[in-house]
Amino acid sequence: MKILHVLAQQPGRTGSGVFLNSLLTHAAGNKQALIAGVPKDRQISHPNLNQKNIFPVYFETPQLPFPVVGMSDQMPYNSTRYSDLDDEMLARWKSAFLEQLYIAMEKFKPDIVLCHHLWLLTSLCKQTYPKLPMLAFCHGTGLRQLNKLTNYRQFVVHGCQKLERIFALSHFQKEQIILHYQYPSDKIVVLGSGYNLDLFYPPLKQRKGKTTKLVYCGKLAAAKGVFSLLQAFQKLDKNLFELHLVGSGTGQEANQIRQIAKSTKNVYLHGVVSQKKLGDIFRCCDIFVLPSFYEGLSLVILEAMACGLPVVVSRLPGLQEWLGKNLCNSENIKFVPLPRLENVDKPVAADLPEYENNLAKAIKEVANIQLSSHFTDFIQDKSWHNIYQKAEMVMKAVLEKSEKHL
Repeated sequence: MKILHVLAQQPGRTGSGVFLNSLLTHAAGNKQALIAGVPKDRQISHPNLNQKNIFPVYFETPQLPFPVVGMSDQMPYNSTRYSDLDDEMLARWKSAFLEQLYIAMEKFKPDIVLCHHLWLLTSLCKQTYPKLPMLAFCHGTGLRQLNKLTNYRQFVVHGCQKLERIFALSHFQKEQIILHYQYPSDKIVVLGSGYNLDLFYPPLKQRKGKTTKLVYCGKLAAAKGVFSLLQAFQKLDKNLFELHLVGSGTGQEANQIRQIAKSTKNVYLHGVVSQKKLGDIFRCCDIFVLPSFYEGLSLVILEAMACGLPVVVSRLPGLQEWLGKNLCNSENIKFVPLPRLENVDKPVAADLPEYENNLAKAIKEVANIQLSSHFTDFIQDKSWHNIYQKAEMVMKAVLEKSEKHL
C-alpha cells in the first residue's frame, strides 16, 4: 500500500503533528510520502520516509511571504492565522499546496491519502482528486475553525463530504462531524488517540519529595487556561506545591505567561522538549493539570496517565465518554466545570474566579491519592501500534471497495 500523508502545518510540533509522526512510524511496512507546510529554513525528515517522497511547502518565501498557517490561533511557533488570510494570501496558499500535490501524485502515485484536519487542505485535496481514496483525521481544531470562520464553511464542507472515511477522536466528536459537515454516520470511525509506550511509562520507584509537583504541557496561551492555572497556583501553599510548565508559544500572551511564571515562587519553565524528555519530566512529577477551555482529545493526557500521573482537567466535551465510567469515577481524575465560553474557547471573565478556585480545590484533592488499577486497564490498548492497526484495517477495506468499483 502506498500512503500519502497530508498536513498543512509542521510535523511533530502539535498534537496532530505527533499523531502524524506516529502513523509514519507504525506504517513502516508500506511505502509512504508526505506533504507538509514548513518554514523555509526547516528540513523534514523521518526514518520511514525516503527524502524523494517528501514534498514540503515552504513558507516565508517569495511564493508564500508569510509564516506557516496554523490550525490553532495560538501555535507553539511563529504562524499565520486562517482568519488573517486575505484573498491573495489564500490564493498563494492553495497554489503552493496544489503544486506539491500534483508533483506527489505524478512521482509517488499513492493508492490512498491520509489527511489531517477537516479543513481547507483536506477539502482541496479531495476536490482536486475526487476519485482517489482519501481518509481524514479530525483533531478538533477543524471543527473550531468551521464554527469561527463561516466564510470557509461551504468550501470545506463540500470537499470533506466526499471523503471515503473520517476518523474521530471520540463519540462526541463524531456527533459534531455529523452535525456540522452533514457527513454519514456509518463512514465515521471512532479511533481515539495513542501514546508511545517506549517513552511514556510509570517510574520504577514511587517518587518521594517534600513538595507535590504539578505539570502542564501544551501551548502557553490563554485558550489553554494557563493564566487561570497560574492564578489557581497562587491559592496553593508554595511550600507544598511546585508548578512545571512545558511548552512554548508566541506573541503577547506567551510573553505575559513567561513573565508571571518567572516572578512566581516554585514555578518552572521548561520550554519545548523532546517526547523522550517529556516522559522523564512526567515521571518526576505528581499531578498532570490541563486547564484548557477547548480540546479535540489531548494526546498529552494519555501520555501523562501512561507515566502514572493522576489528572486534573477541565470538563471538556467528549473527554469523560472517552475515558470511561470506571476511570472517571475513580479518585485519580478530577474534572473542573468549565466557565461559560464565548466564540468557542474564550471564557467569560466573570466566571474565571470560580473556575480558578475549583481548579485549586481539585489539585488539593488529588494530591497524595494512590493510583487505582483503572489507569492501567484504560491505557493497555491505547498504544500507537494498536491505534494504527485499527486505522489500517479501515484503509484496506476502503481500498478493497475502491478496487471493486474500477
